[in-house]
Amino acid sequence: MIDFLFYSLQLSVCLVLLYLPYHFIFKKTTFYEWNRFYLLGAVLFALLAPLGDFQVRLSVSEDVQSLRTTFSESNIFTEKEGEFLDKSLSEQVSVTSPEQSISAKPNIKTDIANTDTNWLLVVYFAGIGLFALLYFLRLLKLFLLIKKGKQYQHQNFTEVQLSGESKQVFSFFGFIFLNRTQFTEYELATVLKHEQVHIRYWHSVDILLMEILQIVFWFNPLFRLYNKSLQNENEYFVDQLVAGKQSTSTYAETLLQLAVSKRPIVGQAFAYIPVKHRIFKLFQSPSPTMEKSKYLSVLPLLSLLFICFSCSLDMLDKEAFNDFTGKKVSMVKAYYTNQRATVKNKTMIGEIVFDENGIVEDIEVMHTFQMLDNGLPHYFPYFVNVKDIRSRKILKSVDDDFYLKNVQWLVVKDPELRNSDVLLYREELSKMVEFEREIYTNRTYDAESFVKENELVKFTKYERVNETSKETFSTTLNYNEHGKPVYLKREEIEVDNDGRFQVDSQMTGVQLSYNQAEQLSTLAVFSGKDSPDSSLYKIEFQYNELDQVKETALYNGEGMLVRKFQFAYNEAGYCTQETMIRKGTVAFTVDFEYDFYPAE
Repeated sequence: MIDFLFYSLQLSVCLVLLYLPYHFIFKKTTFYEWNRFYLLGAVLFALLAPLGDFQVRLSVSEDVQSLRTTFSESNIFTEKEGEFLDKSLSEQVSVTSPEQSISAKPNIKTDIANTDTNWLLVVYFAGIGLFALLYFLRLLKLFLLIKKGKQYQHQNFTEVQLSGESKQVFSFFGFIFLNRTQFTEYELATVLKHEQVHIRYWHSVDILLMEILQIVFWFNPLFRLYNKSLQNENEYFVDQLVAGKQSTSTYAETLLQLAVSKRPIVGQAFAYIPVKHRIFKLFQSPSPTMEKSKYLSVLPLLSLLFICFSCSLDMLDKEAFNDFTGKKVSMVKAYYTNQRATVKNKTMIGEIVFDENGIVEDIEVMHTFQMLDNGLPHYFPYFVNVKDIRSRKILKSVDDDFYLKNVQWLVVKDPELRNSDVLLYREELSKMVEFEREIYTNRTYDAESFVKENELVKFTKYERVNETSKETFSTTLNYNEHGKPVYLKREEIEVDNDGRFQVDSQMTGVQLSYNQAEQLSTLAVFSGKDSPDSSLYKIEFQYNELDQVKETALYNGEGMLVRKFQFAYNEAGYCTQETMIRKGTVAFTVDFEYDFYPAE
């Protein structure tokens, strides 16, 4: 409901600002049909503009950037949704010391806000129900008039006879309602011509549209203002056409004689008191055709409103998108935005420091408890943490710019993948296993096997014996004819020292397949069985014209889509934004900004 109120506020601002040119400029002209379409277009623009979500990247000066940093809020993960929390999160937030224990406390402010929101919903839908009922009763009354009244079929409309002595005349779509016995022959011909023009130009559609909007936005008087102005412009237009085929003075006298004070049930009335503005418009001199150029004056206003309400300004450091020639990245900063929150704040979640050779020197991320805000953040499992970084301290260079061009997988992970490095290295799994060797070497292992052919790791095995059991950690890799990995299997087995029984056993692995262009197309994660049929998850890759990964889609073992990640890049091939899409909507985005070493 808060989102709807915020949308209504933006909608109202658009309606007010777009009405001003009409009120002060266009209303004074005799371009009535142009005014009609301007008013309809203004309503349509106001309805759609706040719903747009186009990102515009702006370069800002250092002073503006420092102000933005100073006044930025760190309110992260404000929206609650049933997102999966993996075991690693539980391990990260579980602490043993009393000083670090976190107790669940009721959020009184949130409860009060929820209560107020519930009352607003009740009031809003009660208003919709009331106004919808009133309009339904009017339509029902109109239907009864059509059903009970005597009808005369004409070529382009149906005349419905009204009872009584009233001289009221109105039309709605293909029906004209009047009592023909109350009019002279001239008056009858005039009112029928008038209402036929309304029918021919579908003015009833305008009325129906505005009535529906007045029901949905019953609390907003601006739609009533637009409705009244729209009906006036339609009447001026019809008067202009009909009076042009007869004496203007005689037509004006007919308006005065047939003017009634009773509003029509629905539709356009031939003459409804007051009619002085219509008579004034009848005798107004036609506006010069050149004055139609005045409508172009609204274009700057439309552009401003579009930027304000349809575009999210992604202000980046000036260095981030300038000339990359001769510059080497010194640091990458990652900013998180919860796109499902009412207020979308960008908050830094980490930064990666590179040396001048493109090798990762350090990764710093916000500590777990700094990211907590009134409970566990549901998106936290998607980001690297202190535990992940410990295993990534040895990040050697695979080739030039490898980590820079895969920075999105250094910061963001998928909680369903037990080993997130599999997604980072993908086609460089041999390097990944080789880097892990140094990690195992730093631990106490009694035996090691390391098989490598043609610079590709084929098999590794590490054994460690303790007082009661022996642990074995092994990795097997297979490759295709192009030297790309197609299979990786990991086994962890623990047996007693006598070898009589198995204490524990785990087996996980990935299978990779490639398309005709030798691009990685799928990465399947399996566990428990050495078979693709036991796949737990499958990731499909899509590429842009520069062979960069533009989208990954995660499917569960039953083939159901779980979520997607989409990626945008700059001219240097570095990722600038990562977008997570879940259940068809954007859940969050991560923006990457780049700092550089001074150009040589």
